[in-house]
Amino acid sequence: MSLSLLPKPWHFLVAVSLALAGCANTGENFAPPCPSLTLLTDAGDLTRFAGAGRDVTDLALAARITAIGAKCARDSKTAVKSTINIIADVARGPAFAGRVIDIPYFIAITEAGRIVDKRSFVARVEFPANVSRVPFIGPEIDLYVAVGPEKNASVYKIFVGFSLSADEVAYNRRAAGG
Repeated sequence: MSLSLLPKPWHFLVAVSLALAGCANTGENFAPPCPSLTLLTDAGDLTRFAGAGRDVTDLALAARITAIGAKCARDSKTAVKSTINIIADVARGPAFAGRVIDIPYFIAITEAGRIVDKRSFVARVEFPANVSRVPFIGPEIDLYVAVGPEKNASVYKIFVGFSLSADEVAYNRRAAGG
């Protein structure tokens, strides 16, 4: 069973937001190269159930990162600042008890396949009375990467996703058909 908050074209929304996550010109002749930005496919959805059941009546929460806001600018001669925020659609299911939930997510920076920085965050989402779906727009988070004459910011990659358990990752892979 695959539960979807958005139709399949949501991939397009994320792709467009990532493609538009370019660099800001800060008065220089050219904008600096920026790190690439990737939404991890296996970590772009969060589905939680109440208990062991996997029926729609057991659904407690379904969340999907729908876009990533990003901009980048030279901070100094030795650093480039990338500003990231996530945008998600969050829905509570019939098995959700309460009106507030904390949703963990992360932003990681890699260089040559090695994680050089990883930060974990918690999105506190509150559902108004009689509302089962709300958008979440995360705060802007500044990330700094070292640059110099021999290295520009394009050698870094930024990865974003929900912090999931092994069972949640497995559920996402099954739901995607993989």
